Amino acid sequence: MSSSGIMGEIEKVLEEAEGIKESSEWIFLIQDKVIESYLKGKKDLLRKLMMSDEIFWIGIGGSSSGPKAISEIFGLGIKFFESPEEKKELCELMKKSKRPTLYIVSKSGETFETLILSKTAEKIAKRKKAVSFLGITANKDSPISNLVIRNRGELIDFPPNLSGRFSTFFILYPVLMRYRNILKIMKSNLDNVRRRIFDKESLHFKLARFIIENQDKQEIFLCFYSKDLVKLSENFCQLIAESLGKDGKGLTPVALLGPHFQHSVAQLILANPKGKCAVFIFRSGAERDLMREKEATLRAFSERIPVLELEIRSKGEIFSLIFQFQIAIAVAGKIMGINPFDQPEVKRIRDLIWGGRVLR
Repeated sequence: MSSSGIMGEIEKVLEEAEGIKESSEWIFLIQDKVIESYLKGKKDLLRKLMMSDEIFWIGIGGSSSGPKAISEIFGLGIKFFESPEEKKELCELMKKSKRPTLYIVSKSGETFETLILSKTAEKIAKRKKAVSFLGITANKDSPISNLVIRNRGELIDFPPNLSGRFSTFFILYPVLMRYRNILKIMKSNLDNVRRRIFDKESLHFKLARFIIENQDKQEIFLCFYSKDLVKLSENFCQLIAESLGKDGKGLTPVALLGPHFQHSVAQLILANPKGKCAVFIFRSGAERDLMREKEATLRAFSERIPVLELEIRSKGEIFSLIFQFQIAIAVAGKIMGINPFDQPEVKRIRDLIWGGRVLR
């Protein structure tokens, strides 16, 4: 398929997505609009969020990697808990916090790690006053929803068609109600992307084309030239791996912070370029010497492997970058002939964890 042909295919997929976004997995294209309509009139929810001392976010994978990066980049101070090994830390912080909000995110409502941590926090909450429970799940009769209800918390419906790893802005929206200036920046950036959805010079067109052209490669190196931007690496790696790893297809994502990798992984890439490609992600106006290193590495890489540059102009455009990454991965998956929104193999691990049991 020629580059011009790929661009036409991308445009075609986006046109189809626009027509079914309200009733399909493409609902992620309007996820902030959906949650905004959900929260109309929920003054109690806003009051709890504004009164809370701290927010303890219990979730896993797609329900935390994006919001966690945004929290760190913008200094929101949310504390994230994703692994059973964090039970002790969660208990200690809850005991110290005067008015915490427990924000529990699990689309299925049965995610093992989320449930284990939530039940641990519930035990502490019973001995404390002023603990607010907020839950977001698609299952109204799940262990998670029942836990929130018995603690007189607030539940938000997770749209059944919305994939967890594509839900960053949906699940982050309620928290940003207490950070109105950041919420405004997020909404503005998402609207800007939607206005340019068919712009072939946009980042999502360029990234989708690059992935499609290099789908036969084995590894895609994400080279971040910013300590802020590299915080997005977990989210981007998950989007690539879990969305495109289907039917014997998929690129293995490897995230790197330049210039560190120039003295480690760069040696491997340049000495053994077979099956590799790279995306350089940076912010314009960055420190001059850092950009000098980026340009030198980019030049060396481009002589051996396919490379792509993704540039943003401001800190606020991080929201655009995340959104366009989601769009590019979804579009690339469709053109590659796979479903980018499911994760059938992950269910095998979940089944082995539970062993047929459900913990309520």
